[in-house]
Amino acid sequence: AGSSGTAVSFADEGDAFYIAPIEAFMGRELHCIEPDDEMLTKPVAVYPAKKSLPRVRRQTTDRKPPPPRSRRPHF
Repeated sequence: AGSSGTAVSFADEGDAFYIAPIEAFMGRELHCIEPDDEMLTKPVAVYPAKKSLPRVRRQTTDRKPPPPRSRRPHF
């Protein structure tokens, strides 16, 4: 943000331990805001979760064997 701008940073509980050393390095106190409880709730899903269909296993005898591979590198 430079000397004339405003910087915004986000910190969780783990990062909160770094705030005091950063304040000491900068020589000034940082303005911290705690989020409201409503900001911490999980949003409601717009679409219901898709249910996965069970996979149908095919018998391996229906498949042809793969063609032999060349041992030469592809360039």
